[in-house]
Amino acid sequence: MNGKEYVILVKDKRIGQAFNRNNMTDSGVFLQFTSMVNRWFSAIHTSMNPEFVLTNFARDFQTALGHLQGLKETVGEFQDTEKLTRKIIKDIKSSGVGLKRYIIDQRADTEWSKLAEEFTKAGGRIDFFAFKDVRDFEKTVNNYIKDGTAAGARRWKNKVVEFISNYNAVVENTMRLSTYKNAKDAFIANGMDEQSAQNRAADIARNLTVNFSQKGEWGSGLNSLYLFFNASVQGTVRLFQALFQKPTGKKGLGRVQKIAGGIVAYSFGQSMLNAMLSGDDEDGINRWRQVDIASRRRQLHIYIPGFDNFIKIPLPYGYNVFHVVGDSLASLILGHTTPGRASMNLVSSAAESFMPFSAGSSDNLIRAAVQTVSPTIVDPALDLAFNENYFGQPIYKDPQWGSSDPPSERYWGSTGEAWKAVSRSLNWLSFGTKAEAGFISIPPDIFEFVWETTFGGMGRFIERGLNTAVLTFGPGRITHRETGDIKWGKIPFARRFLSDPTASKKRFVYDKFSDYERSIDLAAGIHDGILNAYGRGNHYDSFRDSDMYNVYRLNGFRKSINNSIKKLQEQRNKISYNRMMRSDVKERKIEALEDRMRDLRIRLINKVDEVMGEEES
Repeated sequence: MNGKEYVILVKDKRIGQAFNRNNMTDSGVFLQFTSMVNRWFSAIHTSMNPEFVLTNFARDFQTALGHLQGLKETVGEFQDTEKLTRKIIKDIKSSGVGLKRYIIDQRADTEWSKLAEEFTKAGGRIDFFAFKDVRDFEKTVNNYIKDGTAAGARRWKNKVVEFISNYNAVVENTMRLSTYKNAKDAFIANGMDEQSAQNRAADIARNLTVNFSQKGEWGSGLNSLYLFFNASVQGTVRLFQALFQKPTGKKGLGRVQKIAGGIVAYSFGQSMLNAMLSGDDEDGINRWRQVDIASRRRQLHIYIPGFDNFIKIPLPYGYNVFHVVGDSLASLILGHTTPGRASMNLVSSAAESFMPFSAGSSDNLIRAAVQTVSPTIVDPALDLAFNENYFGQPIYKDPQWGSSDPPSERYWGSTGEAWKAVSRSLNWLSFGTKAEAGFISIPPDIFEFVWETTFGGMGRFIERGLNTAVLTFGPGRITHRETGDIKWGKIPFARRFLSDPTASKKRFVYDKFSDYERSIDLAAGIHDGILNAYGRGNHYDSFRDSDMYNVYRLNGFRKSINNSIKKLQEQRNKISYNRMMRSDVKERKIEALEDRMRDLRIRLINKVDEVMGEEES
């Protein structure tokens, strides 16, 4: 009412259910607990995460532009959508300034702050307030009634203001206010009275991207089980409306459908251009191939030749599926993936965008199914058990390649310095060394995973900020030793928009080497199984005619590579254990050994690619 959202507490449960069209039974203790946990997860990933402000605006901006094109199909007053779109883009800055003045400064004394007030009162404004659970309001109101003092009122006010997160509200509504202003002007220009124009424009602005306040009868219960369930449903519905709503009798493709086709074509061309411009590195591996495919389905990558790096632009949910189609087709033509994996990538992208709960990203179908149906609250335990994060990548390093390193010394190039220190300290306190595991020797990435799960985007922002300070002013390096490139993946804000080629290369080598090891092991097992069961007969001849036999022939080469790596690891462990050697000399020798081990793994990767006659990921 007048731009304010009121919560009505109905004590009679039956009347309350009828009033809300909510036929769910009382949620019980379990759903109340999971709802509380999910509200915490929601806050730390959105309103409490400073990086969310920029990425959310980038996605909302693109989504709004796509949906605006669809409005020409359904809103007769929008005769010139291109002109309307240009005006909306032009007014974005003024809209943001006006919203800040109205929401944060609480003043409505300029043209755009007055528009922000009008827009709010007309019901066009969306806040993360919609994530709030009614029980929190009931508890707060009851406390206020019991207190009945000015101090109680202030506590209630501060609690609500803290949750709303004013700056996120400004960003969330910037495109909406600009759309509201120009839509209202278009309606008035077509003869609509001002009050009706305000109401119609507010409705369009409120539903421009995701309307968080809309939910069905089961919305609250399902939101308690699956994080962002309702937001995902509303976003999917809105996208399908933009794609398929057309005036009665109109034939052919709609405007948004044509845009979707254009995204596919652009993505295909951009992927081919990235591969051509980035070229191969010193090991003969194309740099575009090294960029993780899961990252590519969430962010548009554009290679900048002079900068010798990829810039990243967050892709809007739903529309990113069309981007994945074009990128996957290009990857197939370039030989960077297989048809099976390209199909799985497309299915995973569609599931992430359109399913209201997180789809498992594992290559193992059983694991993926379990991860998909499991409630959010148990996902962290499953991820650790499977050693696979949300993107289907390993959380921590397994003892690959015959490694004898203690768990405290197994970590990724992107692992935070603080977690390495924690893991090494526990290993040392439990009588371990850099070469031998103590009673408590845990991979640093497990500590990092627990921290990031508990504190989400907010925790990662704090962690990366501290790591950047340590690497810049402390004993660490802000650049990669191997290449001298800046560790963009460790720098807050910058990591969202700049790729880290050296870190991508390390991850690519690890994943590809592990993948090829498993493939060769499988081929060797099939070979031995056929010989044991059938001998050298027709079955064995059929096996020799298959591609699997070519993979099996690399088994000896793989064993030789692994033996060489194991010897180098033993040398590294002896150096680590040597207390007589100066630390700087020790570090240089260990780095040289690690470079040799990396080169051996790349030799296997290149050999498999050569034998198979293609570069498949």
